[in-house]
Order: sequence, then C-alpha cells, then structure tokens
Amino acid sequence: GNRTPASGGGPPRLGMTPTDPTSVALRELRSVLNKLVPEKLESLTTDAMLLRLPDAPALDKVVALLLATAVANPTHHAVHADFAAGFASGWRGTDDRAAAGPHFTHRLGRACLEKLLDFFDSLDEAEATGSAVAEAHWADRRSLVGYIGCLAQVELINSTGLRGVLDELLDNADTAAKRAPTGQRAVDECAELASRLLDAASERLPSGKADVARERLASLAGAGALSARVKFLIQGDTNRRHVAPQTLAQMRHDAPQDLHDLLRGDTGGGGTGRGSAPPLSPMTPVMVTKSRTIKRRNADGTVETVTVRVQEEATPPPPPPRDDRGGRGGGGRGGGRDGGRGRGGREGGGGRGRDGG
Repeated sequence: GNRTPASGGGPPRLGMTPTDPTSVALRELRSVLNKLVPEKLESLTTDAMLLRLPDAPALDKVVALLLATAVANPTHHAVHADFAAGFASGWRGTDDRAAAGPHFTHRLGRACLEKLLDFFDSLDEAEATGSAVAEAHWADRRSLVGYIGCLAQVELINSTGLRGVLDELLDNADTAAKRAPTGQRAVDECAELASRLLDAASERLPSGKADVARERLASLAGAGALSARVKFLIQGDTNRRHVAPQTLAQMRHDAPQDLHDLLRGDTGGGGTGRGSAPPLSPMTPVMVTKSRTIKRRNADGTVETVTVRVQEEATPPPPPPRDDRGGRGGGGRGGGRDGGRGRGGREGGGGRGRDGG
C-alpha cells in the first residue's frame, strides 16, 4: 500500500489507500494513462474528463503526471498529445470553478518549459562539478522536446511558449559552443532538438521566427561548432524545404500523364529509342512435362533409381520485334501517340505534334 497521511493529520499508516479527492483522481488518471493506446483514445479521454479535481493545486499534480508519463513514453507522443487536447477541450473544471480547460492548457505549457529549464540546470551543475551526465538525462530531454512538438501541432502550445522553448535550445547551444570541446555533446543535442522542433511545428511560430532560428542553426554549423552528423541533419532540413516541395509538385503534375500513357501502353522510347512500340500483352506461362531420374533411399537402406514426371514452365518466346514505321520517336514519352511528342510521325516525317506535323 501507499504511505500517506491519514485524514486528520495523524501518522502514516501502512496498507491504507488515500481517499481524498486529489489522490483518488490521480489514481484513476494513472489507470487511464496506463491503458492509453490509439484504439482506446476516445473512450479513455471521456473517462478522464469525468475526473473530479477539487482545486488548482490538484490540477498541477494532474499536469505533472501527464507530462511525466508522456516523457517516459517517447514512442507515443502523438497519442498523449491528442489525449491532452481532448481533455483540455471537454474537461468541466475544478470543483471550486477556479480552473477550467484554458487553465489546464496554460499550466501544461508552463510545466513543459519549466521541466526543460530543470534539465539545463542539471547539465550546468554536472559540468560545474565535473561529473558525467547520465544518458537518461539526454533521453528525457529529447523526449520532452518531441512531446512539445506534438503539443504544438494540436495547438496546446501557443506561439509564445514554442518560441520560448526554441530560444532556450538555441541559447544553450550558443553557450555550449563556447565551452568546446567539453560542451560538444550539449551543443549537438540542443541544435538537433531545435532543428527537429522546427520540422514539427514551424508553422506555429510567428512570421519570420522560424527563418531566424534556421539562420542561427546555420551559423553554428558554419562556425564548425557542430558534429558532422548534426550538420548534415540541419543541411538536410534546408534542402528538404527548398527542393522537396518543388520536386513533389512536379511529380504530381507529371503523374497523371505518366499514368495515362502507362494505361495506353505508351511506354515510348526514351532518348534515341525507336518510335511506337505496341503494348506488351500479358503472356500465359506454357507448362511442359519432363522426365527426371532420381535416386531414392528405401527404409531397408537400399538405393533405388526411379523416373518421375514433373511439370515445368517452358522457356518463354522472344518478345515481338518493334515497329519502326514511326521513325525515331523523340525523348521522354516519345512515340506514344503516332509519333508522340518526339520528332517523326506516322510516316516518319519531321516536326512536332501528334500526327507528325
């Protein structure tokens, strides 16, 4: 059982389950969080919204439990963020009406920033005393920033809170860079977390703030303060933002025509390929019966030679010859439509157009 003070302020008693409203609510919430999976998100969120919280201090304990559980489960950040969003939107508030959904959202955002600052304080203390930083510290901080990114996506972290987290990461990265090489791990961690946070929630930042943050990251990379891995990550983010949208748009633009040509059998000849090739029809495999001689060992140890008949697929015939009457079909999807977009047409004439111009 839990060791908790008995009602009335007496000494702790073993084996007693606390019955005050806050303890009951925390126990029920812990039970809900232990079962939280995407398939049960809606029903468990409804159960959580029925919890009775007597006052604002009880709400703070609920926020702390939610945050600790989310950080301890880094692979389920999205479902924990959705749970928090549902709770904030439908929770009826404390019994004394001192706090409601907006208060929960504000306290959760504040708790995230305070926990991040606690991590930085622990790091500074470890460096000041020369002690090693536990790997669990780095893992918890990475998990916390990932959870903050998911909260920003469901709009539980406003732009001010998100900007504060980003500024803390970048400021600590700048400070750690001045302590090289002892601060190399810290600057890499902070820069990587800032980059990932930008990837997850840059649209939630005020106009221009994301670009300023990326410039600060690029400055760290240009000054040689980052490891090759983190520098590659940041440069890859820049390339994705500038290249990927255009590339994806071009792919979407070309895809319908590519699909149309494929369905018509218009594979064409790329580059110097020959004109209009007829579409290849699917071929049914031809099976033939063949004899095979095998040796079989009997139960008494003797070896017997037997002949068996097996079905095998015959060697397929060579593909049909190409039709060269269309002349040299041009590059790309050339030759598909009676000469296609390339030069040459149905009679091999020059010019562009569907019929050879």
